[in-house]
Amino acid sequence: MIMQLAAQQQKQFLCPGEVKKFVVPVPWERQEIPQVAQRYMDCEWRNDDMSLLEFLRKAGADGQISQKYRRQHRLSFRRCNVAIELEQWMNRYQADGQVLVAAITYTRSSDRHCGQWLLLNVPFRKVDDLWQPDAARLPQSLRCLGLCLLHRPDFWRNPDCLTAEMTAEARADLYIKHPDPPLHGVASTPSGPLQLAPEQALIIQTISERVEYALQARWGAEEDDAEAWGVWLDEQQHAPYQNQVSVVLGPAGSGKSTAVEQAVMRATRLGAHVGIACPTGMLATHYKTRHPDLDVDTVHGMFALHWQEAQTLDIMKKYDMIVIDEVGQLPQWVFERLLRLWDAADRRPALVFVGDFCQLTGVDGTTARQSPRWAQMWIMQLRDMKRCKCPRLRWKLELLRSATPSKQQLRKILRHHRAPTHRRPHAGAPTSNDIAEVLRETPRTTFLTITRQASKRLNECQHQVAAEEYHMTIYEGMRVRITRNEDKERGFVNGMGATVQRMRRSGVQVITDAGRILLVHPVTHEIILSDGSIRRMTFFPLRLGYSTTLHKVQGATLSHITLWLDRPGVRAALYVALSRVQYDEDW
Repeated sequence: MIMQLAAQQQKQFLCPGEVKKFVVPVPWERQEIPQVAQRYMDCEWRNDDMSLLEFLRKAGADGQISQKYRRQHRLSFRRCNVAIELEQWMNRYQADGQVLVAAITYTRSSDRHCGQWLLLNVPFRKVDDLWQPDAARLPQSLRCLGLCLLHRPDFWRNPDCLTAEMTAEARADLYIKHPDPPLHGVASTPSGPLQLAPEQALIIQTISERVEYALQARWGAEEDDAEAWGVWLDEQQHAPYQNQVSVVLGPAGSGKSTAVEQAVMRATRLGAHVGIACPTGMLATHYKTRHPDLDVDTVHGMFALHWQEAQTLDIMKKYDMIVIDEVGQLPQWVFERLLRLWDAADRRPALVFVGDFCQLTGVDGTTARQSPRWAQMWIMQLRDMKRCKCPRLRWKLELLRSATPSKQQLRKILRHHRAPTHRRPHAGAPTSNDIAEVLRETPRTTFLTITRQASKRLNECQHQVAAEEYHMTIYEGMRVRITRNEDKERGFVNGMGATVQRMRRSGVQVITDAGRILLVHPVTHEIILSDGSIRRMTFFPLRLGYSTTLHKVQGATLSHITLWLDRPGVRAALYVALSRVQYDEDW
Protein backbone atom coordinates (compact mmCIF):
# COMPACT_ATOMS: atom_id res chain seq x y z
CA MET A 1 0.00 0.00 0.00
CA ILE A 2 2.83 2.40 0.84
CA MET A 3 4.45 1.72 -2.53
CA GLN A 4 1.17 2.43 -4.31
CA LEU A 5 0.74 5.73 -2.46
CA ALA A 6 4.33 6.75 -3.16
CA ALA A 7 3.89 5.92 -6.84
CA GLN A 8 1.67 8.98 -7.15
CA GLN A 9 4.76 11.15 -6.73
CA GLN A 10 7.65 8.93 -7.93
CA LYS A 11 7.60 6.06 -10.39
CA GLN A 12 8.48 2.64 -9.06
CA PHE A 13 11.54 0.84 -10.38
CA LEU A 14 13.18 -2.53 -9.89
CA CYS A 15 16.76 -2.89 -8.70
CA PRO A 16 17.76 -6.53 -9.24
CA GLY A 17 21.41 -5.84 -8.52
CA GLU A 18 23.38 -4.61 -5.51
CA VAL A 19 22.93 -1.31 -3.63
CA LYS A 20 26.03 0.28 -2.08
CA LYS A 21 25.47 2.94 0.56
CA PHE A 22 28.29 5.50 0.64
CA VAL A 23 28.49 8.58 2.87
CA VAL A 24 30.54 10.90 0.67
CA PRO A 25 33.25 12.82 2.56
CA VAL A 26 33.95 16.50 1.90
CA PRO A 27 37.49 17.19 0.64
CA TRP A 28 39.86 18.96 3.03
CA GLU A 29 37.52 18.80 5.99
CA ARG A 30 38.67 17.33 9.26
CA GLN A 31 37.33 13.83 8.84
CA GLU A 32 38.91 10.47 8.13
CA ILE A 33 39.03 9.24 4.55
CA PRO A 34 36.68 6.22 4.22
CA GLN A 35 38.36 2.91 3.63
CA VAL A 36 36.76 2.48 0.23
CA ALA A 37 38.13 5.86 -0.90
CA GLN A 38 41.59 4.88 0.34
CA ARG A 39 41.35 1.64 -1.68
CA TYR A 40 40.39 3.69 -4.71
CA MET A 41 43.51 5.85 -4.35
CA ASP A 42 45.74 2.80 -3.83
CA CYS A 43 44.11 0.70 -6.58
CA GLU A 44 46.57 -0.65 -9.19
CA TRP A 45 44.17 -2.23 -11.70
CA ARG A 46 42.26 0.98 -12.58
CA ASN A 47 43.39 3.64 -15.04
CA ASP A 48 43.99 7.20 -13.90
CA ASP A 49 40.83 8.38 -15.68
CA MET A 50 38.44 6.23 -13.60
CA SER A 51 36.35 8.23 -11.15
CA LEU A 52 35.50 7.18 -7.61
CA LEU A 53 31.84 6.72 -8.60
CA GLU A 54 32.79 4.32 -11.39
CA PHE A 55 35.16 2.49 -9.04
CA LEU A 56 32.36 1.96 -6.52
CA ARG A 57 30.27 0.32 -9.24
CA LYS A 58 33.03 -1.99 -10.46
CA ALA A 59 34.99 -2.90 -7.32
CA GLY A 60 34.18 -5.47 -4.67
CA ALA A 61 34.36 -5.11 -0.91
CA ASP A 62 38.15 -5.57 -0.90
CA GLY A 63 38.80 -3.04 -3.66
CA GLN A 64 39.44 -5.66 -6.32
CA ILE A 65 37.31 -6.23 -9.42
CA SER A 66 33.85 -7.47 -8.49
CA GLN A 67 33.08 -11.16 -9.01
CA LYS A 68 30.09 -10.22 -11.18
CA TYR A 69 32.35 -8.53 -13.71
CA ARG A 70 34.90 -11.33 -13.53
CA ARG A 71 32.19 -13.80 -14.58
CA GLN A 72 31.00 -11.45 -17.31
CA HIS A 73 34.57 -11.15 -18.60
CA ARG A 74 34.86 -14.93 -18.89
CA LEU A 75 31.55 -15.13 -20.75
CA SER A 76 32.60 -12.42 -23.21
CA PHE A 77 35.86 -14.30 -23.84
CA ARG A 78 33.97 -17.48 -24.68
CA ARG A 79 31.60 -15.67 -27.05
CA CYS A 80 34.16 -13.58 -28.91
CA ASN A 81 37.12 -15.92 -28.54
CA VAL A 82 39.36 -12.85 -28.17
CA ALA A 83 41.83 -12.69 -25.30
CA ILE A 84 41.66 -9.34 -23.44
CA GLU A 85 43.26 -8.85 -20.08
CA LEU A 86 40.77 -8.52 -17.23
CA GLU A 87 42.11 -5.13 -16.08
CA GLN A 88 42.11 -3.73 -19.62
CA TRP A 89 38.58 -5.01 -20.24
CA MET A 90 37.35 -3.64 -16.90
CA ASN A 91 38.63 -0.13 -17.62
CA ARG A 92 36.86 -0.08 -21.00
CA TYR A 93 33.60 -1.68 -19.88
CA GLN A 94 30.70 0.68 -19.11
CA ALA A 95 28.80 -0.10 -15.91
CA ASP A 96 25.36 -1.45 -16.81
CA GLY A 97 23.40 -0.72 -13.63
CA GLN A 98 24.07 -3.97 -11.80
CA VAL A 99 25.42 -1.95 -8.87
CA LEU A 100 23.48 1.08 -7.60
CA VAL A 101 25.49 3.60 -5.55
CA ALA A 102 23.38 5.32 -2.87
CA ALA A 103 25.56 8.39 -2.31
CA ILE A 104 24.62 10.40 0.78
CA THR A 105 25.50 14.08 0.30
CA TYR A 106 24.65 17.54 1.59
CA THR A 107 21.87 19.57 0.00
CA ARG A 108 22.64 20.95 -3.46
CA SER A 109 22.54 24.54 -2.19
CA SER A 110 25.60 23.88 0.00
CA ASP A 111 29.14 24.30 -1.30
CA ARG A 112 29.98 21.04 0.46
CA HIS A 113 27.76 19.24 -2.05
CA CYS A 114 30.02 20.58 -4.83
CA GLY A 115 33.04 19.19 -2.98
CA GLN A 116 31.36 15.80 -2.71
CA TRP A 117 30.44 15.89 -6.41
CA LEU A 118 34.08 16.70 -7.18
CA LEU A 119 35.26 13.70 -5.16
CA LEU A 120 32.82 11.33 -6.89
CA ASN A 121 33.21 12.45 -10.50
CA VAL A 122 36.76 13.76 -10.99
CA PRO A 123 39.55 11.11 -10.98
CA PHE A 124 42.42 11.51 -8.51
CA ARG A 125 45.24 9.54 -6.91
CA LYS A 126 45.31 11.71 -3.82
CA VAL A 127 42.81 14.30 -2.65
CA ASP A 128 45.21 17.20 -3.17
CA ASP A 129 45.18 16.43 -6.91
CA LEU A 130 41.74 18.06 -7.00
CA TRP A 131 43.02 21.41 -5.72
CA GLN A 132 43.88 24.25 -8.10
CA PRO A 133 45.58 27.49 -7.00
CA ASP A 134 42.97 29.68 -8.73
CA ALA A 135 40.36 28.47 -6.23
CA ALA A 136 42.19 30.28 -3.42
CA ARG A 137 40.99 33.59 -4.90
CA LEU A 138 37.37 32.64 -4.18
CA PRO A 139 35.59 33.05 -0.83
CA GLN A 140 35.49 29.97 1.36
CA SER A 141 31.79 29.38 0.65
CA LEU A 142 32.38 29.10 -3.13
CA ARG A 143 35.67 27.26 -3.45
CA CYS A 144 34.28 23.79 -4.14
CA LEU A 145 31.91 25.23 -6.75
CA GLY A 146 34.86 27.04 -8.31
CA LEU A 147 36.86 23.79 -8.42
CA CYS A 148 33.94 22.07 -10.16
CA LEU A 149 33.98 24.84 -12.77
CA LEU A 150 37.73 24.53 -13.22
CA HIS A 151 37.70 20.72 -13.57
CA ARG A 152 34.41 20.18 -15.43
CA PRO A 153 33.39 23.46 -17.16
CA ASP A 154 31.50 21.63 -19.93
CA PHE A 155 29.20 20.06 -17.36
CA TRP A 156 28.72 22.93 -14.90
CA ARG A 157 28.34 25.58 -17.62
CA ASN A 158 25.61 23.58 -19.35
CA PRO A 159 22.18 23.93 -17.66
CA ASP A 160 20.91 20.88 -19.56
CA CYS A 161 23.53 18.67 -17.88
CA LEU A 162 22.59 19.92 -14.42
CA THR A 163 18.90 19.50 -15.17
CA ALA A 164 19.45 15.94 -16.42
CA GLU A 165 21.42 15.07 -13.27
CA MET A 166 18.73 16.44 -10.94
CA THR A 167 16.04 14.69 -12.97
CA ALA A 168 17.92 11.40 -12.58
CA GLU A 169 17.98 12.08 -8.84
CA ALA A 170 14.14 12.30 -8.95
CA ARG A 171 14.18 15.95 -7.89
CA ALA A 172 10.89 17.81 -8.13
CA ASP A 173 10.58 20.60 -10.68
CA LEU A 174 10.60 23.10 -7.81
CA TYR A 175 14.26 22.30 -7.05
CA ILE A 176 15.48 22.11 -10.65
CA LYS A 177 16.46 25.72 -11.08
CA HIS A 178 18.72 27.57 -13.50
CA PRO A 179 22.29 27.71 -12.12
CA ASP A 180 23.43 30.86 -13.92
CA PRO A 181 23.28 33.39 -10.99
CA PRO A 182 25.71 31.60 -8.64
CA LEU A 183 27.94 30.55 -11.53
CA HIS A 184 28.09 34.12 -12.80
CA GLY A 185 29.11 35.22 -9.32
CA VAL A 186 32.04 32.82 -9.38
CA ALA A 187 33.08 33.79 -12.88
CA SER A 188 33.18 37.50 -12.06
CA THR A 189 35.29 37.19 -8.91
CA PRO A 190 37.90 39.99 -9.02
CA SER A 191 41.40 38.88 -9.83
CA GLY A 192 43.11 41.28 -7.47
CA PRO A 193 42.85 41.75 -3.73
CA LEU A 194 39.98 43.80 -2.32
CA GLN A 195 40.96 47.47 -2.06
CA LEU A 196 40.36 48.68 1.49
CA ALA A 197 40.63 52.17 2.91
CA PRO A 198 43.10 52.69 5.79
CA GLU A 199 40.18 53.11 8.20
CA GLN A 200 38.74 49.77 7.10
CA ALA A 201 42.11 48.05 7.46
CA LEU A 202 42.42 49.39 11.02
CA ILE A 203 38.97 48.05 11.88
CA ILE A 204 39.84 44.62 10.48
CA GLN A 205 43.13 44.54 12.41
CA THR A 206 41.48 45.56 15.70
CA ILE A 207 38.70 42.98 15.42
CA SER A 208 41.13 40.25 14.32
CA GLU A 209 43.35 40.87 17.34
CA ARG A 210 40.37 40.46 19.67
CA VAL A 211 39.36 37.26 17.91
CA GLU A 212 42.88 35.91 18.46
CA TYR A 213 42.62 36.76 22.17
CA ALA A 214 39.29 34.94 22.31
CA LEU A 215 40.79 31.87 20.64
CA GLN A 216 43.76 31.85 23.01
CA ALA A 217 41.44 31.99 26.01
CA ARG A 218 39.00 29.40 24.67
CA TRP A 219 38.18 27.00 27.46
CA GLY A 220 39.37 23.41 27.27
CA ALA A 221 37.46 20.29 28.25
CA GLU A 222 37.25 21.44 31.86
CA GLU A 223 35.33 24.58 32.70
CA ASP A 224 37.90 25.63 35.30
CA ASP A 225 40.90 25.21 32.98
CA ALA A 226 43.74 26.91 34.87
CA GLU A 227 45.87 27.35 31.74
CA ALA A 228 43.08 29.15 29.86
CA TRP A 229 42.46 31.40 32.85
CA GLY A 230 46.18 32.11 33.02
CA VAL A 231 46.35 33.12 29.37
CA TRP A 232 43.32 35.36 29.81
CA LEU A 233 44.64 37.11 32.92
CA ASP A 234 48.12 37.50 31.44
CA GLU A 235 46.78 39.06 28.26
CA GLN A 236 44.45 41.22 30.35
CA GLN A 237 47.43 42.77 32.11
CA HIS A 238 49.29 43.52 28.86
CA ALA A 239 46.29 44.62 26.77
CA PRO A 240 43.37 45.68 28.93
CA TYR A 241 41.43 47.07 25.95
CA GLN A 242 40.70 43.58 24.65
CA ASN A 243 37.61 43.26 26.84
CA GLN A 244 35.98 46.30 25.30
CA VAL A 245 33.19 45.84 22.80
CA SER A 246 34.01 46.94 19.24
CA VAL A 247 31.50 49.33 17.66
CA VAL A 248 31.78 50.22 13.95
CA LEU A 249 29.76 53.33 13.04
CA GLY A 250 29.40 55.21 9.78
CA PRO A 251 26.94 56.49 7.20
CA ALA A 252 24.99 54.19 4.91
CA GLY A 253 27.23 52.67 2.24
CA SER A 254 30.51 53.60 3.97
CA GLY A 255 31.92 50.05 3.90
CA LYS A 256 31.09 48.99 7.47
CA SER A 257 29.75 45.60 6.42
CA THR A 258 32.66 45.06 4.01
CA ALA A 259 35.25 45.62 6.74
CA VAL A 260 33.44 43.45 9.27
CA GLU A 261 32.91 40.65 6.73
CA GLN A 262 36.63 40.65 5.96
CA ALA A 263 37.29 40.28 9.69
CA VAL A 264 34.73 37.44 9.79
CA MET A 265 36.54 35.63 6.96
CA ARG A 266 39.85 35.98 8.80
CA ALA A 267 38.25 34.62 11.96
CA THR A 268 36.83 31.57 10.18
CA ARG A 269 40.24 30.81 8.69
CA LEU A 270 41.62 30.79 12.25
CA GLY A 271 38.94 28.27 13.26
CA ALA A 272 36.72 30.69 15.19
CA HIS A 273 33.04 29.98 15.78
CA VAL A 274 31.29 33.06 14.37
CA GLY A 275 27.69 34.18 14.85
CA ILE A 276 25.94 37.03 13.00
CA ALA A 277 22.69 38.51 14.35
CA CYS A 278 20.43 41.07 12.63
CA PRO A 279 17.29 42.92 13.77
CA THR A 280 15.16 41.57 10.88
CA GLY A 281 14.90 38.18 9.21
CA MET A 282 15.22 39.80 5.80
CA LEU A 283 18.65 41.25 6.60
CA ALA A 284 19.69 37.94 8.17
CA THR A 285 18.78 36.15 4.94
CA HIS A 286 21.10 38.41 2.93
CA TYR A 287 23.96 37.54 5.31
CA LYS A 288 23.08 33.83 5.11
CA THR A 289 23.27 33.98 1.33
CA ARG A 290 26.82 35.38 1.48
CA HIS A 291 27.96 33.20 4.42
CA PRO A 292 26.06 29.89 4.29
CA ASP A 293 28.42 28.12 6.71
CA LEU A 294 28.07 30.63 9.58
CA ASP A 295 25.45 30.90 12.32
CA VAL A 296 23.15 33.67 11.06
CA ASP A 297 19.85 34.54 12.71
CA THR A 298 17.78 37.41 14.04
CA VAL A 299 18.77 38.96 17.37
CA HIS A 300 15.64 37.58 19.01
CA GLY A 301 16.22 34.11 17.60
CA MET A 302 19.95 33.78 18.24
CA PHE A 303 19.88 35.08 21.82
CA ALA A 304 16.39 33.81 22.75
CA LEU A 305 15.07 37.18 23.89
CA HIS A 306 11.62 35.62 24.33
CA TRP A 307 12.97 33.43 27.17
CA GLN A 308 13.74 34.49 30.69
CA GLU A 309 17.22 35.95 30.88
CA ALA A 310 18.40 33.44 33.49
CA GLN A 311 17.78 30.61 31.00
CA THR A 312 20.05 32.16 28.35
CA LEU A 313 23.13 33.18 30.34
CA ASP A 314 25.39 30.61 28.64
CA ILE A 315 24.20 31.31 25.10
CA MET A 316 27.28 33.37 24.07
CA LYS A 317 29.88 31.00 25.52
CA LYS A 318 30.07 28.83 22.40
CA TYR A 319 31.04 31.75 20.13
CA ASP A 320 34.49 33.23 19.53
CA MET A 321 33.18 36.18 17.51
CA ILE A 322 29.70 37.75 17.49
CA VAL A 323 28.60 40.40 14.98
CA ILE A 324 25.36 42.34 15.58
CA ASP A 325 24.30 44.48 12.63
CA GLU A 326 22.15 47.64 12.66
CA VAL A 327 22.82 48.50 16.30
CA GLY A 328 20.84 51.71 15.79
CA GLN A 329 17.62 49.67 15.65
CA LEU A 330 18.26 47.92 18.97
CA PRO A 331 16.28 49.29 21.94
CA GLN A 332 18.20 50.09 25.09
CA TRP A 333 16.89 47.05 26.99
CA VAL A 334 18.02 44.65 24.22
CA PHE A 335 21.48 46.25 24.07
CA GLU A 336 21.96 45.98 27.84
CA ARG A 337 20.72 42.39 27.88
CA LEU A 338 23.23 41.44 25.19
CA LEU A 339 26.02 42.98 27.25
CA ARG A 340 24.90 40.98 30.29
CA LEU A 341 25.04 37.80 28.21
CA TRP A 342 28.56 38.81 27.16
CA ASP A 343 29.47 39.34 30.82
CA ALA A 344 28.15 35.85 31.58
CA ALA A 345 30.51 34.50 28.89
CA ASP A 346 33.44 36.04 30.85
CA ARG A 347 33.77 38.70 28.14
CA ARG A 348 35.74 36.22 26.06
CA PRO A 349 34.00 36.46 22.64
CA ALA A 350 34.95 39.29 20.30
CA LEU A 351 31.67 41.24 20.32
CA VAL A 352 31.16 43.65 17.40
CA PHE A 353 28.26 46.07 16.89
CA VAL A 354 27.76 47.63 13.44
CA GLY A 355 25.37 50.40 12.47
CA ASP A 356 24.46 54.06 12.18
CA PHE A 357 22.55 56.09 14.77
CA CYS A 358 21.52 58.65 12.14
CA GLN A 359 19.04 56.12 10.73
CA LEU A 360 15.74 54.81 12.13
CA THR A 361 15.59 53.81 15.79
CA GLY A 362 13.94 50.84 17.46
CA VAL A 363 10.28 50.29 18.23
CA ASP A 364 10.22 51.98 21.65
CA GLY A 365 12.29 54.99 20.53
CA THR A 366 15.30 54.25 22.77
CA THR A 367 18.80 53.53 21.47
CA ALA A 368 21.95 51.84 22.70
CA ARG A 369 23.64 55.23 23.19
CA GLN A 370 21.23 55.97 26.04
CA SER A 371 22.63 53.05 28.02
CA PRO A 372 25.08 53.86 30.87
CA ARG A 373 27.40 51.19 29.44
CA TRP A 374 27.79 52.96 26.10
CA ALA A 375 30.79 54.86 27.50
CA GLN A 376 32.63 51.51 27.80
CA MET A 377 32.45 50.82 24.04
CA TRP A 378 35.50 50.97 21.73
CA ILE A 379 34.10 53.09 18.86
CA MET A 380 35.57 53.14 15.34
CA GLN A 381 34.23 55.51 12.68
CA LEU A 382 33.94 55.38 8.87
CA ARG A 383 32.95 58.61 7.12
CA ASP A 384 33.25 58.18 3.34
CA MET A 385 30.02 57.11 1.54
CA LYS A 386 31.46 54.54 -0.86
CA ARG A 387 28.12 53.23 -2.14
CA CYS A 388 26.93 56.66 -3.25
CA LYS A 389 28.26 57.22 -6.79
CA CYS A 390 26.46 60.51 -7.48
CA PRO A 391 27.78 63.91 -6.26
CA ARG A 392 24.28 65.39 -6.23
CA LEU A 393 22.91 62.55 -4.09
CA ARG A 394 25.98 62.71 -1.84
CA TRP A 395 25.28 66.38 -1.08
CA LYS A 396 21.69 65.55 -0.13
CA LEU A 397 22.69 62.65 2.13
CA GLU A 398 25.37 64.69 3.91
CA LEU A 399 22.86 67.49 4.51
CA LEU A 400 20.12 65.18 5.81
CA ARG A 401 22.60 63.37 8.02
CA SER A 402 23.98 66.47 9.70
CA ALA A 403 21.00 68.84 10.03
CA THR A 404 17.32 69.46 9.43
CA PRO A 405 17.02 71.08 5.98
CA SER A 406 15.43 74.50 5.59
CA LYS A 407 12.45 75.03 3.28
CA GLN A 408 14.74 76.24 0.50
CA GLN A 409 17.05 73.24 0.92
CA LEU A 410 14.08 70.86 1.01
CA ARG A 411 12.74 72.28 -2.26
CA LYS A 412 16.17 71.76 -3.80
CA ILE A 413 16.25 68.15 -2.56
CA LEU A 414 12.79 67.37 -3.96
CA ARG A 415 13.19 69.20 -7.28
CA HIS A 416 12.43 66.95 -10.32
CA HIS A 417 11.47 64.04 -8.06
CA ARG A 418 7.66 64.23 -8.10
CA ALA A 419 5.87 60.90 -8.65
CA PRO A 420 4.05 60.71 -10.95
CA THR A 421 5.73 63.45 -12.95
CA HIS A 422 2.56 65.40 -13.83
CA ARG A 423 0.87 65.11 -10.42
CA ARG A 424 -0.22 68.42 -8.91
CA PRO A 425 1.45 69.43 -5.60
CA HIS A 426 -0.57 69.05 -2.40
CA ALA A 427 -2.92 66.60 -4.16
CA GLY A 428 -3.38 64.43 -1.08
CA ALA A 429 -2.98 60.69 -0.72
CA PRO A 430 -2.02 58.68 -3.83
CA THR A 431 -4.83 57.19 -5.90
CA SER A 432 -5.00 54.14 -8.15
CA ASN A 433 -4.46 56.37 -11.19
CA ASP A 434 -1.34 57.83 -9.58
CA ILE A 435 0.05 54.36 -8.88
CA ALA A 436 -0.70 53.25 -12.45
CA GLU A 437 1.18 56.24 -13.86
CA VAL A 438 4.16 55.66 -11.53
CA LEU A 439 4.37 52.03 -12.66
CA ARG A 440 4.29 53.08 -16.30
CA GLU A 441 7.16 55.50 -15.70
CA THR A 442 9.24 53.19 -13.44
CA PRO A 443 8.00 49.56 -13.66
CA ARG A 444 10.64 48.17 -11.24
CA THR A 445 10.21 50.72 -8.46
CA THR A 446 9.66 49.82 -4.80
CA PHE A 447 7.13 51.92 -2.89
CA LEU A 448 8.34 52.92 0.59
CA THR A 449 6.16 54.29 3.40
CA ILE A 450 6.48 55.07 7.09
CA THR A 451 3.51 53.08 8.41
CA ARG A 452 2.07 49.68 7.57
CA GLN A 453 -1.34 51.21 6.94
CA ALA A 454 0.06 53.39 4.16
CA SER A 455 1.96 50.45 2.69
CA LYS A 456 -1.24 48.38 2.69
CA ARG A 457 -3.11 51.19 0.93
CA LEU A 458 -0.50 51.44 -1.84
CA ASN A 459 -0.57 47.67 -2.31
CA GLU A 460 -4.36 47.74 -2.63
CA CYS A 461 -4.18 50.57 -5.17
CA GLN A 462 -1.60 48.71 -7.24
CA HIS A 463 -3.63 45.51 -7.08
CA GLN A 464 -6.72 47.35 -8.32
CA VAL A 465 -4.64 48.60 -11.23
CA ALA A 466 -3.43 45.10 -12.12
CA ALA A 467 -6.42 42.92 -11.23
CA GLU A 468 -9.34 45.40 -11.11
CA GLU A 469 -11.09 43.80 -8.09
CA TYR A 470 -9.43 43.69 -4.70
CA HIS A 471 -9.55 40.04 -3.90
CA MET A 472 -6.13 38.48 -3.32
CA THR A 473 -5.88 37.20 -6.88
CA ILE A 474 -2.59 35.47 -7.62
CA TYR A 475 -1.05 35.70 -11.08
CA GLU A 476 2.40 35.12 -12.61
CA GLY A 477 4.81 38.01 -12.18
CA MET A 478 2.93 39.43 -9.19
CA ARG A 479 5.04 41.05 -6.46
CA VAL A 480 4.41 39.65 -2.96
CA ARG A 481 6.01 39.73 0.48
CA ILE A 482 6.27 36.88 2.96
CA THR A 483 4.70 37.61 6.35
CA ARG A 484 5.96 34.74 8.54
CA ASN A 485 9.33 33.35 9.66
CA GLU A 486 8.99 29.71 8.60
CA ASP A 487 12.41 28.72 7.21
CA LYS A 488 15.27 31.13 7.88
CA GLU A 489 17.82 28.90 6.16
CA ARG A 490 16.07 29.27 2.79
CA GLY A 491 14.90 32.87 3.17
CA PHE A 492 11.28 32.11 4.12
CA VAL A 493 11.26 35.11 6.47
CA ASN A 494 8.98 38.02 7.27
CA GLY A 495 9.47 40.94 4.90
CA MET A 496 11.24 39.03 2.12
CA GLY A 497 10.13 40.24 -1.30
CA ALA A 498 9.32 37.71 -4.00
CA THR A 499 7.78 37.30 -7.45
CA VAL A 500 5.10 34.70 -8.18
CA GLN A 501 6.24 32.10 -10.70
CA ARG A 502 3.32 29.67 -10.81
CA MET A 503 0.52 28.07 -8.82
CA ARG A 504 0.84 24.52 -7.51
CA ARG A 505 -1.65 22.21 -5.86
CA SER A 506 -0.01 22.63 -2.47
CA GLY A 507 0.89 26.31 -2.62
CA VAL A 508 2.36 29.24 -4.52
CA GLN A 509 5.79 28.95 -6.12
CA VAL A 510 7.79 32.18 -5.84
CA ILE A 511 11.34 33.31 -6.45
CA THR A 512 12.65 35.57 -3.69
CA ASP A 513 14.74 38.70 -4.08
CA ALA A 514 17.68 36.61 -2.83
CA GLY A 515 17.30 34.24 -5.81
CA ARG A 516 15.76 31.31 -3.89
CA ILE A 517 12.78 29.36 -5.24
CA LEU A 518 10.25 28.68 -2.47
CA LEU A 519 6.90 26.95 -2.21
CA VAL A 520 4.67 29.10 -0.01
CA HIS A 521 2.18 26.74 1.58
CA PRO A 522 -0.77 27.45 3.91
CA VAL A 523 0.06 27.70 7.61
CA THR A 524 -2.26 27.21 10.58
CA HIS A 525 -2.10 29.26 13.78
CA GLU A 526 -4.26 29.29 16.88
CA ILE A 527 -5.56 32.68 18.01
CA ILE A 528 -7.21 33.57 21.32
CA LEU A 529 -10.31 35.73 20.98
CA SER A 530 -11.42 38.39 23.45
CA ASP A 531 -13.89 35.97 25.08
CA GLY A 532 -11.11 33.45 25.76
CA SER A 533 -12.10 31.00 23.04
CA ILE A 534 -9.48 29.56 20.73
CA ARG A 535 -9.86 29.51 16.97
CA ARG A 536 -7.65 28.06 14.29
CA MET A 537 -6.76 30.24 11.32
CA THR A 538 -5.30 28.81 8.10
CA PHE A 539 -3.86 31.25 5.57
CA PHE A 540 -1.10 31.82 3.04
CA PRO A 541 1.67 33.90 4.69
CA LEU A 542 1.72 36.35 1.77
CA ARG A 543 0.68 39.91 1.16
CA LEU A 544 1.08 42.25 -1.76
CA GLY A 545 4.70 43.28 -2.12
CA TYR A 546 4.86 46.41 -4.24
CA SER A 547 5.12 48.56 -1.13
CA THR A 548 6.89 48.09 2.19
CA THR A 549 7.98 50.14 5.18
CA LEU A 550 11.33 51.86 5.69
CA HIS A 551 12.15 49.65 8.68
CA LYS A 552 12.13 46.56 6.45
CA VAL A 553 14.60 47.92 3.89
CA GLN A 554 17.09 49.54 6.27
CA GLY A 555 20.45 48.03 5.37
CA ALA A 556 19.40 47.05 1.82
CA THR A 557 20.34 48.45 -1.60
CA LEU A 558 17.44 49.05 -4.03
CA SER A 559 17.45 49.80 -7.76
CA HIS A 560 14.64 52.41 -7.60
CA ILE A 561 12.27 53.72 -4.92
CA THR A 562 9.08 55.79 -4.78
CA LEU A 563 8.65 57.40 -1.37
CA TRP A 564 5.44 58.38 0.43
CA LEU A 565 6.17 60.02 3.80
CA ASP A 566 2.69 59.46 5.21
CA ARG A 567 3.58 60.52 8.77
CA PRO A 568 5.33 63.85 9.49
CA GLY A 569 8.14 64.35 11.95
CA VAL A 570 9.73 60.89 11.71
CA ARG A 571 13.43 61.31 12.41
CA ALA A 572 15.86 60.20 9.65
CA ALA A 573 13.08 58.88 7.37
CA LEU A 574 14.18 60.78 4.24
CA TYR A 575 17.86 60.03 4.90
CA VAL A 576 17.21 56.28 5.22
CA ALA A 577 15.10 56.26 2.06
CA LEU A 578 17.58 58.13 -0.15
CA SER A 579 20.55 56.12 1.14
CA ARG A 580 18.98 52.93 -0.31
CA VAL A 581 19.87 53.97 -3.90
CA GLN A 582 23.15 54.76 -5.64
CA TYR A 583 22.17 57.65 -7.93
CA ASP A 584 19.93 60.68 -7.56
CA GLU A 585 17.77 59.64 -10.53
CA ASP A 586 16.91 56.33 -8.81
CA TRP A 587 14.17 57.81 -6.62
